[in-house]
Amino acid sequence: MNVSSLLRRTAGRYASNIAIVKDEDKISYERVWQRIESLSHAFRSVGIRKNTRVAILLPNCKEFIYSFFALLNINAIAVPLKPGMTCWELAGVFKNCTPKVVILTPHLLNKILSDRPSLLGSRIIIVKEEKVEIPILDKNGYLENSAIYSFNNVREMGKKENPVKRKTHTYSKHVASINYTYRGYGYPLGAMLTHANYIYGAFSYIRHRKTSRTQTHLLVLPCTHIFPLIGCILAPLLVGAKVVILDNYSPKRIFHAISSNRVNILVLVPTLFCALVRNYRASKHDISSLEYGISGGSFMSPELNKLIRQKMNIPIVQGYGLTECQAVTGNYRARNKPETLGLPFHGVQIRVVDERGRDCEVGNVGEILIKTPQNMLGYYRNQVDTTKVLKNGWLRTGDYGRLDQDGYLYFEGLKKGIVKVGGNAVDIAEVRSRILSVKQIEGAELDIQEDDVLGHKITARVTAVEDSGDPTVKDLRRVLRKEISLYKIPAELIT
Repeated sequence: MNVSSLLRRTAGRYASNIAIVKDEDKISYERVWQRIESLSHAFRSVGIRKNTRVAILLPNCKEFIYSFFALLNINAIAVPLKPGMTCWELAGVFKNCTPKVVILTPHLLNKILSDRPSLLGSRIIIVKEEKVEIPILDKNGYLENSAIYSFNNVREMGKKENPVKRKTHTYSKHVASINYTYRGYGYPLGAMLTHANYIYGAFSYIRHRKTSRTQTHLLVLPCTHIFPLIGCILAPLLVGAKVVILDNYSPKRIFHAISSNRVNILVLVPTLFCALVRNYRASKHDISSLEYGISGGSFMSPELNKLIRQKMNIPIVQGYGLTECQAVTGNYRARNKPETLGLPFHGVQIRVVDERGRDCEVGNVGEILIKTPQNMLGYYRNQVDTTKVLKNGWLRTGDYGRLDQDGYLYFEGLKKGIVKVGGNAVDIAEVRSRILSVKQIEGAELDIQEDDVLGHKITARVTAVEDSGDPTVKDLRRVLRKEISLYKIPAELIT
């Protein structure tokens, strides 16, 4: 079954209900599906076919949702990527997945043309804009062999396309998307998620969270992350709920969106929950519509959970999941243990094993293993790392944990070489390699400390090449900003 066919069914049942809200624009389920179907025709007309890989580099917006479902609708493969990625990071991903099509913003288009224009050579480029002209920065003609369209151009092409009913046959293991993540190996890994993975994962989430069509969900976290993609897009839209899109993380904007749209469910990472509770004023902010909050992306301390409950009077339930398997555990509101990651979702098996792969006794710490129909197919074009991580249907998470007598999962740290900064995975080996790539640097020692707000804080002590002149912290930051995303750059650089 195709994921998009389920949304078509929901749109048929609740045609007049509001599906998406972005600023003053309120879009019904009927209009949402019309736009997805029109875009599906348009994508075919520009050359997108079954298994064509399409990189989506968009912020939280309607166009991301339309594009994602339209691509899945025609059995193409969506590759959701953060629009804040650097050209160096994009080059690594593009080398692995070789997308034929790139959907992006005008700002990002010009940034790539300025820093690394070869990334866009011989590709189909769709720009999120009313209209688009050949960018001024294309001085060397890198787009000569590329086709460039505005999003509106493409949508109009879809309307003109002969609406012949085409049957899309989607088998259970057909890849729907390639979602990039890290394991601490120093390079990104593309987790292949199938239509069956998404369908099982979304309905498992709906069942556990009791998602209903009467609810209003707020999409704040980057829609390219698997946590909000399932919790704030797929799950609510498949049941006929309302999704309010916000492309700004500021507490002021979040509080305004909650009150003006009567938001019921708030899905955030601990860093943003921390920012909200610090800025909350009962006399100023109306959050009476909120039923509860869902925390994920990194571990929320019981102390922060308690503070939010006391100050904001909303319960927070915490869960656990990975890009490779989506959400797999969560606390129930009626049986909430704030210090835990909750109980397994329907159909999810959890083991905690020691270094030899033997099951640990209750209460003992070991690596968390997951077995579920949601487990990825594997890493794209990387059988070696797939074999390391997937064994006999079990996914090795690279996280330490323990189970209690009641089956609740506790988080006990990271085994793999990554840390979480503001809910984002940072590969320590990648950061070190980028620091060492600076000509004047010959050594780098990274120190990881826990941080109440960000989760972790990275400090880097660097050693300069003898007689090269000590690089300033400002110089080093400037170089790193061109190489890696801002959240990956060490908070403290000591030369």
